[in-house]
Amino acid sequence: MGIVNVVLWFVAPIRNRMRSADDTGANIIEYAFLLVLVAVVAMVALQFLGGSLAHSLTNSGGSIANP
Repeated sequence: MGIVNVVLWFVAPIRNRMRSADDTGANIIEYAFLLVLVAVVAMVALQFLGGSLAHSLTNSGGSIANP
């Protein structure tokens, strides 16, 4: 299950509930929820991948500086 599917699974009930009520301002709220969810997923991904990503970038930078 990809990140996009998780985001859609999380947002779908909220969007359905908002569409059944008054639609005024629903798009702004949907985008806000989506933005917050993407930010949380990005922070969690950086927590898990941050160390290996920093190590990989350090190695790449070192190989560029000292060919």
